Amino acid sequence: MIQNKKLNLLAFVFISFLVAPIILPSAVKAFDTPAITVTPGVINVDLNEPDQTVESEIEISSNYSEPTTLNSSLSGVDDSSGILVASGPLDDSLSRSLSLSASQATVPANGKATISLKVTNSDLLSPGGHYAAITLSQVSNGTAQINLQSTISISVFIVKRGGEKVAVSISEQIMKLSLFRLPAIATLKYMNSGNIMITPRASITIRSIDGSKVYAKGVSNEGSLSILPSRTLDNTFSITKIRNLPIIPTKLKYITEYRADGVANSQYTEIQSWYIPPVFVLIVLVFVPLSVFLIVKLFKKRQQETRKSKSKSAQKFIGGLISDITPAPKHKKPGQR
Repeated sequence: MIQNKKLNLLAFVFISFLVAPIILPSAVKAFDTPAITVTPGVINVDLNEPDQTVESEIEISSNYSEPTTLNSSLSGVDDSSGILVASGPLDDSLSRSLSLSASQATVPANGKATISLKVTNSDLLSPGGHYAAITLSQVSNGTAQINLQSTISISVFIVKRGGEKVAVSISEQIMKLSLFRLPAIATLKYMNSGNIMITPRASITIRSIDGSKVYAKGVSNEGSLSILPSRTLDNTFSITKIRNLPIIPTKLKYITEYRADGVANSQYTEIQSWYIPPVFVLIVLVFVPLSVFLIVKLFKKRQQETRKSKSKSAQKFIGGLISDITPAPKHKKPGQR
């Protein structure tokens, strides 16, 4: 019986190996979802010379079984969420400095097409960063199989060298400071006071007053959100406890270190605040009444002892006075009557 089961198992494994090459390709094909892809997803352009022209090629690939026609256009960007999103028209200086090779591109079935972006370093562009987006949207062709659900966007980052300024500041810092607990979250409001897009980096550490011990730490902007020039970004993050605090009241330093990504030197702000451990409060609430009770009891006891001592002294004094006032008895001589 056991041998038959072993033979059946071996037969099943052998058949599985034979059938797998036939089944797997069809399974992969079933999960092969049609899509439009673009390369690259981000275009970075450095302008160093006057009237310099830089061209960047964009490759559009399709695995649809029908040709796909796409509209291509340039637009401005919005960074209110910390992520650059195509939104609105280009400003005047960019619209005169950027151009696309075509306003439409037809991608053949299971094929590729290309368009190019030309950037000219004109006098209209000020030193620093300039930002745009290339958008690709489907032109309706009545084919039900091809239906792009959203516009494809390619970010364009342009930096005109010779006057770019990287600067970040913190305009607001929000932490709920309490005498009895450390803050669990903090919010930093960054301001890009330079002329180039930045990714801010910051951390908050809670240290002993001499700076030798770190009790808690939080890291801001772990999602690497960016800020355009003259814009702000609010970022909320957690502060995690690293080690236990002293059980007695202690003064703490809240140190905020911040910088722009790629900048070596950091800036610092510092806040000092007292911390009182809850266990210390509990000890005080128990110890103080107990101490008062014992002191009062000891005081009363000493008062009673003092009264007793004074009473004995008074009795002795009165007894002495009485003995002094009372005449001593006269003793008769022998033979006297």
